[in-house]
Amino acid sequence: MLKVGEKPPAFRELDLSGCGTRSLALELFRYEFLTALNVSHNKLTSIPAAIQRLTLLTYLDASSNKITAIPKMIYKCTRLQQLILSQNLITTLPAEIALMSELAELLLEENPLQEPFATLKNKGTIQIAGYLRDNSRGLTLSMSSLFPHPHPHTLSRQNLLPSLQRSESG
Repeated sequence: MLKVGEKPPAFRELDLSGCGTRSLALELFRYEFLTALNVSHNKLTSIPAAIQRLTLLTYLDASSNKITAIPKMIYKCTRLQQLILSQNLITTLPAEIALMSELAELLLEENPLQEPFATLKNKGTIQIAGYLRDNSRGLTLSMSSLFPHPHPHTLSRQNLLPSLQRSESG
């Protein structure tokens, strides 16, 4: 959160793709102003539950990693419209995906999804969310409203977050 008198950040997008990182430093999730995050083409095995802090996020690309599960808390990213998780090791989806009313695109190609998700992934995001909603007990669905998003500026991994853990080997 910005303190009184602080200027808002000059960027809204962060590209950390292809840097060989095996995990995301928790410091990353302090950048609550991010609207787009690209962590594709790394060696990630998970997305931390701290992703829930990025409530302004509209775009998340975590494709081409080794991610085995989607954190349940991702539903708190209420503005998320595009979630790209292709080419990972995901076998199932959390029911909380059904709570993401803004989610327009969920890409899951080339994941070893179990049924019924293996079939549903080709039918689209609406079908997946519908299945999860219809087959999940105890979820309280909430509709998030549309908010205007400022035009984001991009900042690359070379300029920010040297504390990210990077793999020394290829």
